[in-house]
Amino acid sequence: MNSSFRFFSCRDAVKTLIASAARVLPLVPFLVFALTPSFGAVSDENAYAEIPGSIVRLTIGTRGPGRYIYTRAIYFARDGRYQVLQDRAHATVDGYGDTTSSPSKGQYSTTWDTTQRSFLSLVLTPDGGGTPDSYILEFRGPSSGRYGGFMGGSFSIDSEVPVTGAANVSNRTWLAASRPSITGFILTGTEWRWVLVRVVGPGLAKFGVAPVAGKPSLQLFSGSGAYDVEVGAWAGDAHLVPGLQRAFEMVGAFALEETANDCASLYRLPAGAYTVIARNAGTEGEALTEVYVLPYGS
Repeated sequence: MNSSFRFFSCRDAVKTLIASAARVLPLVPFLVFALTPSFGAVSDENAYAEIPGSIVRLTIGTRGPGRYIYTRAIYFARDGRYQVLQDRAHATVDGYGDTTSSPSKGQYSTTWDTTQRSFLSLVLTPDGGGTPDSYILEFRGPSSGRYGGFMGGSFSIDSEVPVTGAANVSNRTWLAASRPSITGFILTGTEWRWVLVRVVGPGLAKFGVAPVAGKPSLQLFSGSGAYDVEVGAWAGDAHLVPGLQRAFEMVGAFALEETANDCASLYRLPAGAYTVIARNAGTEGEALTEVYVLPYGS
């Protein structure tokens, strides 16, 4: 098991590159693609990036009843463990698509192709004996590249970076149907950042807070308007629960009950000013809005 990745220039024979196109790999249960090699070479033989302690984003263009973009964000720990943080399908103009595959956690392994040294095999073996997910990554730079051909996509590695400024903002307010809460934060610098946003109502009861907002929701806005749809109960999508739980652990946030109506969402955001609007469709009471900036960016 490799603890780090080293990238090399593609200098292999054309016939070797063409031969690699014959490999067909299972990616997710409903997606199979053939690897199509590229002649784009990694320019720096000494370029270096680490997978352990990083988040790898895999973006896949898939086909189904409609057309959408499928994104996985996977966290790789230094002990050889991985955890899927996000597993989402983003609908295009067709407005519909297949159901995403379930996220997983387990062990990962990496193997360099000995004949094409900008190609890396990444295997995710889930706990419980499920079918491993296999990826062939073609590096076109120190921390990004492509995999697959006709139905492939792109990937990038978000390495650990220092967090400057506030790493956590919290705002405890009274939420009622006619009284939303507004919490603002600013991301600086040139890198995109991973940001966890939570609005906790029922989850405050275990700390002796009463009464609590019965059914809070959150919506993120940027300077140009709504950044995402309104988010309700955090465990409403079973595909996202394990990843959000891992994100809670990463930032040191207290755990949330899966049956409660607290809400949470993980975003990857560019620099700028943002506003979180917390609303309440249940009994009025106290709620806590939390914003955590994760130590990852790209």
